[in-house]
Amino acid sequence: MKKSTIKDYFERKKKSTISLLLLGILVYVVFLLVIRVDIYEVFSIVQQADSRALILAIVFDTFFIIFYALAWFSLVRIVSNNIKIKDALLAVILGWFGDMVVPAAFMTGEVIRLYYVNKKCNIDYGRLVPTVIIHRLLSAV
Repeated sequence: MKKSTIKDYFERKKKSTISLLLLGILVYVVFLLVIRVDIYEVFSIVQQADSRALILAIVFDTFFIIFYALAWFSLVRIVSNNIKIKDALLAVILGWFGDMVVPAAFMTGEVIRLYYVNKKCNIDYGRLVPTVIIHRLLSAV
């Protein structure tokens, strides 16, 4: 690959990532408006909160998401070597977003996680479903 082609690839990748992030934020804001959340009140409460507590909560939540994804990644690696940590992390984040948008006893997220990894990593559902079940059981302990 030529140097300019590699640069173009990363520029396209960066633009698509930013576009998807903005789309996700827009969908979330529309969702909040549909369920009639007073966004101004939310911002007011966040502004009144202790900034150290907010930062600490964000740090802990981020680490939880990463370790949650790593645990599932480890289970999937038992049945297939086709998955990357990045894909497991993205699948978990997509699943959690799906759970927030479609409240169906947290099953929406599992289905999204399975679908994403099946399409992205070409791993059979027959191998993936047991990893999700085991992961859910271990998470409940």
